[in-house]
Amino acid sequence: MHMHITLPFLLKGEINKLYFNAGLRSLAISMINIFIPLYLLNLDYPVKTILLFFALSYFMHAILVIPAAKIGSKRGFKYLIFMSVPFLVVFYFFLYTLATRNWPLAVIAVLFGITNSLFWTGYHIDFSKITHKRKRGSEISKSFIVRSLFSAIGPLTGGVILTFFGFKPLFVIVSIILLLSTLPLISSKDFHDKKGFNLKNTFNKRKLKDFLAFFGHGVEGGVRGVVWPLILFFIVKGSYTSLGLIYTLALIFSSVAIYLTGKYSNLHRKLILKLGAVLTSITWLIRAFIQTITQAFFVDSFYGISRTSTTSAFNAITYDKAKKDPRYILFREISINLGVSITLVILSFIPSLKVGLFFASIGMLFFLLF
Repeated sequence: MHMHITLPFLLKGEINKLYFNAGLRSLAISMINIFIPLYLLNLDYPVKTILLFFALSYFMHAILVIPAAKIGSKRGFKYLIFMSVPFLVVFYFFLYTLATRNWPLAVIAVLFGITNSLFWTGYHIDFSKITHKRKRGSEISKSFIVRSLFSAIGPLTGGVILTFFGFKPLFVIVSIILLLSTLPLISSKDFHDKKGFNLKNTFNKRKLKDFLAFFGHGVEGGVRGVVWPLILFFIVKGSYTSLGLIYTLALIFSSVAIYLTGKYSNLHRKLILKLGAVLTSITWLIRAFIQTITQAFFVDSFYGISRTSTTSAFNAITYDKAKKDPRYILFREISINLGVSITLVILSFIPSLKVGLFFASIGMLFFLLF
C-alpha cells in the first residue's frame, strides 16, 4: 500500500504510526471482545456452542495465515492491517444483527478468523522489520504500554455502556473507533517480502520446542479470552461493570509491569520469560478457587503483571528470530491458533469450565521450552 499523503495530525515515524494504529484497535477490541461470549450466552446459545464458535474462528485464523502472507508479500503487510478493519466491522455488524437475522454462527466465526489472520500476520511481520535488535525489548515494551493504556480504558467503558445502553450501541461505537485506527496507515510506508510463503517452508526445520511453546501460548490464550470471561461473569453475578473493572485493573497493572521490566528485557529476556511463565501459571491455579469479586480483583491484577512481563520477553525473542526470516511469524501464528482451537474443542466436551484453568496453567509452563 503506497499512499504517502501527509496528514499532519498523525504521529511521525513508522513505528509510532504502528503504535497508534494498534493502540486504537486495542481500545476498540478491549471494549467489546471480553463480552462477546456473554453476548452469545444472553442470546441463549449453550456454552458448548460458544466454545466451538471460537474454536472455529481460531482454526480459520491458523489456516488463513499463509494466504494472508502471500497477499502481504505482494501488496504490503500494512495493507493486511488496513484490510482487517472492514472484515472486523462486518463481523461486529453480523453480531449486532444476530438476534434478528439469525446468521449462521459458522459464518460469523469465519469472518472473525479472516480479520485476525490479516491483522496479526501484517502486524507481527511489519513490527519485526521496523524494530531494532538492540532496542527491540524496549520497543516492544512501548508497543505494549500504548496498547495497554488504550486497552485499560476499554473494558470498564464497555461494561458501563452495556449496563446502561446494551450491546447494540457498543457495536456501533467500536466500529467507529476501528475505522479511525486506519488513519495512521494512510501516510505510512509499506514493507514487501519476495520470499515464498507456503506451509512447507514455514514449518521446515522448525524446532519442536518452539512449536510447543507457541502451542502452549495458544492454550493459555484460548482460556484467557473465552473461558475465563464466562467463569468471571458468574463470579460477579452478571455485572458487566464489575467485569469490565476487573479487566481494566489488570491492564493498568500490565502497563506498570511493562514500564518496570522494559529496560531490562533487552538484556534479561530469558530470565524474565521463565520467571513470568511460572508466576502466571500459579495465578491460573489460584483462579480455580476464586469465589468473590475482591479475590478476582487481586488475582487478575497480579496476573496482568506476570503475564505481560512474560509475553513482552516472549515476543522480543520471537521478533529476533523473525527479523532474519519472516516465515517464522507464520509458524508462530499457526502454532498459537491451533493451540487455541484444539483447547476450546476439548473443553467443549468437558462439563466444567474450570478444567480450562488447569489447561492454561500447564500451557504457561510450555513457555519454558522457548
